[in-house]
Amino acid sequence: MSTTQNLTLLTDLYELTMMQGYFKNPVQETVIFDAFYRTNPCGNGFAIAAGLDQVIDYIKNLHFSKEDVDYLRSVGVFDEDFLEYLSGFHFSGCDNKKAGNPIKSRFPAPKRTAEDGSRTHKVLLPHGPEP
Repeated sequence: MSTTQNLTLLTDLYELTMMQGYFKNPVQETVIFDAFYRTNPCGNGFAIAAGLDQVIDYIKNLHFSKEDVDYLRSVGVFDEDFLEYLSGFHFSGCDNKKAGNPIKSRFPAPKRTAEDGSRTHKVLLPHGPEP
């Protein structure tokens, strides 16, 4: 029995409506989103990367199940073409730093890539400020 849980809908309605907005207004270029933290803990000059394997696993397996899409359809906010897009949603790329390595604030770990230029990927995961 698999212990993996689908956590895709552990977000708020605002994030999903923003995702639909990006879907309706696509960008035709590769889009890269970096996940990073803003300040080092305890005033240190760096932190040690830990737990990144779990983050990468979550990103690579992020998807909307049939039940998720059916629920979102019942909310009555989303267009059918967007819901169809969600049915096949997945990330096209993800790089990360190795666990145990030092990392600095405002440096990417991990990096998420949307090859199709879709900014829809951005709104589902925590992220830093826009450049």
